[in-house]
Amino acid sequence: MISPTVLDCTFRDGGYYNNWDYDPKTVEQYLLAMHRSGVDIVEIGFRMPPQPTFLGPFAYSTDAYLATLSIPEGLTLAVMVNADDLIRAPEGSKSAVDALFSNASASRVDVVRIAAHLKHVPRCRSIAERLAELGYRVILNVMQAGSYAADELTHTALEVKDWACIEVLYFADSLGNMDAVSVKKTATAFAAGWSKPIGFHSHNNRGLAVVNTLAAIEAGVTYADSTILGMGRGAGNAQTEALLVELVRQGATKYVPEAVFPLVLGEFSELQRRYGWGQNLYYYLAAEYGIHPTYIQELLSDTRYKPEDILAAIRFLRETGAKSFNAETLTQATLSGESQAEGTWDASGWAEGRKVVIIGSGPQGARHMGAVADLARQQDLLVLCLNINKTFPAELISAYVTCRESRIMIEAYQYRSLKKPLFVPMARVPDEVRSQLGEVEVRDYGLNVARDIVEVTPTGCTLPQSLEALTAAYAIALSVAGRAQTVFLVGFDGYATGDPRQEEMIEVFTRFNALPSAPEVIAITPTSYPIHQRSVYEPGL
Repeated sequence: MISPTVLDCTFRDGGYYNNWDYDPKTVEQYLLAMHRSGVDIVEIGFRMPPQPTFLGPFAYSTDAYLATLSIPEGLTLAVMVNADDLIRAPEGSKSAVDALFSNASASRVDVVRIAAHLKHVPRCRSIAERLAELGYRVILNVMQAGSYAADELTHTALEVKDWACIEVLYFADSLGNMDAVSVKKTATAFAAGWSKPIGFHSHNNRGLAVVNTLAAIEAGVTYADSTILGMGRGAGNAQTEALLVELVRQGATKYVPEAVFPLVLGEFSELQRRYGWGQNLYYYLAAEYGIHPTYIQELLSDTRYKPEDILAAIRFLRETGAKSFNAETLTQATLSGESQAEGTWDASGWAEGRKVVIIGSGPQGARHMGAVADLARQQDLLVLCLNINKTFPAELISAYVTCRESRIMIEAYQYRSLKKPLFVPMARVPDEVRSQLGEVEVRDYGLNVARDIVEVTPTGCTLPQSLEALTAAYAIALSVAGRAQTVFLVGFDGYATGDPRQEEMIEVFTRFNALPSAPEVIAITPTSYPIHQRSVYEPGL
């Protein structure tokens, strides 16, 4: 047989489950396994324009980020762009391309794949031509190809042939509803108007991804997509490990399937347990009971839900038809004791026109702390650290913030060695603890707690009675009083839907946003809070 070109798009298609945010160790092992396996092209991720939410580095796959990776010599890298993003760009598609791509000679990326619906294909010509001018190999991917008649596909192939800049014309089974017969018909329809290589991208909704891919190759397709353990949106894709085994069995001896087995059995098995892609009982039951499969994906992506929890949720949704989930009720303790809203330090203008980053304790903050530290250095950010957090470089911290009595008592002595200012409402500091602060530069910004109130003055604030959210809200109040331009939140992961702590913090954000001259508050690491979100990896943040 003629050996096909295998394109592994694990990090790109799998990113729909983890927001394109992979552990660095997994990244290193994946790239090495791809090189050793003989996979021809690795589609490392998307090249997206800025998005209004946190996305990991492989959503943007910037040249600067790729340069930080240990990419084996000789491994061909590709990225995907969504045609719709570029077509709708206010500055025009060519300028949008130039905003995302430098000259190929200065990039680790060799191939750019344009994903487009059939109706948008004509408007992709200028995009493809500009990418070719920049020196990239260009692939065009027609989505939901199984939905179109053969003559429409042939007409499109003939049109694209005239562009003379497309190297491969792909068709994608985006809905996962094709079989071997329809795959072969689609390949034949493309071949009637196209003499260059044809590629196929499968989805596994019906469990036919590998079978369909082999059928496509039999029909003359010479580019085939796959992902490790089938990791991809919804039910996933053809499994790279299975496809390589089949290709070797049919005579494609250049591939080494064994090179990817450790990934399959190790990191990606764990990822699959965490996110739950692929065929399973949950998707079957959702279809049987009329439950939207996106709900199942959301449940499977949250490690807090065990199998019995998911089944209980499905039973609940079957009864009610709703998409809500009743999480276990948590008892919220209230703060005791009285305090006062006035402190002795005036916060007026201390952060005038500056960008402030508040470092929380959520695991996502620790995970992305290297990128946050780089951002702090580049933009000379004012860094407020909630309590003592050893994951962030101490030299970059501008000041520490604490206001819960229990934390003050535990950490008071440690602040002496940090030699940084400490924002603290001294009225809440017990007398026996004050002496432990020693020579610490204390900025006494007052705090009072009361139900359903958010007020900020130059010398203090009044905040709701929320034990978990109090220090975070106190730090935001400091930024408001200091007239900060922007507040970046790091490690503000949030809680489950229905958790009282989640609802309380959402209310705090809402009230802060309503304050006069409140700075823009943006989460730049993953969060479940419904607030403005961007990514610490986003170029130009």
